[in-house]
Amino acid sequence: MSRWLALILACGLTGQALAQAAPPAAARSTIADTTTALPMQETPYWRHEVESLRLPPVAERLPQAPLVIDLEAKGRSFGTPGGTMHMLISRSKDVRQMVVYGYARLVGYAPDYSLYPDILHGVEIFEGRRFTLRLRKGHKWSDGAPFTSADFAYWWQHVINNAEITPNGPPDFMYVEGVLGSVRFPDPETVVFEWPTPNPNFLPLLAQASPPFIYRPGHYLRQFHADFADPVELERAVAEARVNSWAALHNKRDDMYKFDNPDLPTLQPWMNTSDNDSSRQIFLRNPYYHRVDTRGVQLPYVDVVEMTVVGGGLIAA
Repeated sequence: MSRWLALILACGLTGQALAQAAPPAAARSTIADTTTALPMQETPYWRHEVESLRLPPVAERLPQAPLVIDLEAKGRSFGTPGGTMHMLISRSKDVRQMVVYGYARLVGYAPDYSLYPDILHGVEIFEGRRFTLRLRKGHKWSDGAPFTSADFAYWWQHVINNAEITPNGPPDFMYVEGVLGSVRFPDPETVVFEWPTPNPNFLPLLAQASPPFIYRPGHYLRQFHADFADPVELERAVAEARVNSWAALHNKRDDMYKFDNPDLPTLQPWMNTSDNDSSRQIFLRNPYYHRVDTRGVQLPYVDVVEMTVVGGGLIAA
């Protein structure tokens, strides 16, 4: 493991092991986050913004039940917030590595390869075929907008099932034995994925290095969608972006794994603030990131990640 990746892991960017109940006769199981209340400490990097009333205090930025990372239980020590991590990349599109390094997922892998709720507050599983996803109440995108089941609905109703944006229809992982699953949104903190038969690959898929992002920041993307945007403004935006259609523009602004649109809100530990034409790609800590350590210090510890585009030979050196 490289030194900088070890530092990221030491900053608490991997989750706590989850408590998974043994399935009873009804074939129900639960993956749950057992968070306890903590007094929150303001992040030094954002203190001036909070004092200037340009940013809410940390207790208002975090979910009501943030994910608490017990570093001491992992044999690690607490970090000190601050500093810049410098990295070299050979192409500007390598900024996608930030999604891998940050590893914020709906559910994630613990060191023993068990699954734990990360972005989610918990998952209830029935017969291995119905997955009830529980969101963290008060969770917010990096721009402060609420993260709710409406963001899953936008992905399902206006991206995946829109023939212009996704001409091939729903992705393969939504089918089990040739049958398309269903998605429901009972309330702002609940999303239900269901299939007639078990889908053992669903949760592991959400935890992988390149996950399917089954949610979208609809409050931002609506301005590029024909169902919501003003037609004149949308046509102008298409022309300015030099693409062929509104759907192409939407897809261009909507790549959450490529992570190359600084305006696209994120749930990752750092947010892209780069000029795409620059050889320096800058990522700042997400003020609304949902993880804290057991002292109530918001993670990540590292304030800034700076990626510099250089020749591939220099990286090896």
